[in-house]
Amino acid sequence: MSLSRAGPRITQIAELALTYPGYSLHRATLPVSTWLLAREAADQPPPPGSGPRVVTLEVTDRCNLRCKMCWFWGEKGQGDAFRQRELPDAAYARLIEELAEWRPWIVITGGEPMLRPSAVLEIAQQAKTNAIPVSIINNGTADGSGVLADQIAPLIASITFSVDGPPKVHDFIRGKGAYERTRASIRRVLDGRATHRSPLVGLNFTLTPWNHQHALEMIRLAEDAGVDRLTFQHLWFTSPQQAAEQRVLLKERLGVELSSINGHVISHDFGDVTALVDTLSLIEVEASRSTVQVSTYPRFSPSQASRYYSEDGYTPRTRCLSPWLSTVIKPNGDVVFCPDLWITEYALGNVRESSFADIWKSSRAESFRALLWERRLFPACNRCCALYGY
Repeated sequence: MSLSRAGPRITQIAELALTYPGYSLHRATLPVSTWLLAREAADQPPPPGSGPRVVTLEVTDRCNLRCKMCWFWGEKGQGDAFRQRELPDAAYARLIEELAEWRPWIVITGGEPMLRPSAVLEIAQQAKTNAIPVSIINNGTADGSGVLADQIAPLIASITFSVDGPPKVHDFIRGKGAYERTRASIRRVLDGRATHRSPLVGLNFTLTPWNHQHALEMIRLAEDAGVDRLTFQHLWFTSPQQAAEQRVLLKERLGVELSSINGHVISHDFGDVTALVDTLSLIEVEASRSTVQVSTYPRFSPSQASRYYSEDGYTPRTRCLSPWLSTVIKPNGDVVFCPDLWITEYALGNVRESSFADIWKSSRAESFRALLWERRLFPACNRCCALYGY
């Protein structure tokens, strides 16, 4: 990032640290805590600690778009698995009060979270009251009333908008007119920062067979939009064989029937992977010149990126630590360790029926952790976002 943008960004981060006492501690100590967990790998699994560092709230599986690579609504997605069973807004207020003991980073996602604006606003208000930092990931097309920009944005730490290329490419992947609606929502959020510096605003570009050729164009688009950061995210997917192996393992060891994982068996044919790897190398070069903070997630070397897309089971990581540091709460209140549709069916408990603290340390949670510690990775772990977060 150039120095011209560094000053304002440092000011924003400093203000976030003052607003949320746990913000700077979280940013500074998470890599250390991960390193300590990894050091214990030779002996015995670490305790789960008093509570999670990150809690992801999937407030709905519903979505107003039909993105080609989506495990919820793509060609093999399961759709809305929690229709008529979503947590009421008041349940989120109680949940945030309980989570305040640990002040985890809260990530709000979906589906499309802004299809539940009142729930998102409730979470943001309660989190602000309890000095808990919140991030939202959204597609930018469901905020027609301006609730996100006008009421939610001033309360939270960051907003990420999913943008998958220039207008024609984005609309090909997400639907006609999606780009302009998202761009309008981004402008409205950024305009609001004239009166309040928060939130940090970012774009997320998912690398797919349909758009990776346009990745470099995104850097210019992000600069023109005036956002703070741009992330090039690798595709989360699995193969039919890996999905089958995961189903067998979880059935034999945890007694759970997996079906939703099939949503992650999506198209990942990039043709000549060399072209994608070359693009990633150019992104690294352009990132050093950009006025926007540009990154790839996960950050792979060229050989690692090539193997990620061409070799089933390959990952540079040797163990998943996510269940000791984070958790996910599904739209109906089920608490799970794995995001998206990887292992939705194995619920640790439900926040409608039990306290979060009891669920976090429950026998079902410990059984899952024990199996994962034994295996280090499950068959389909290698292309899941949670593996690379810690």
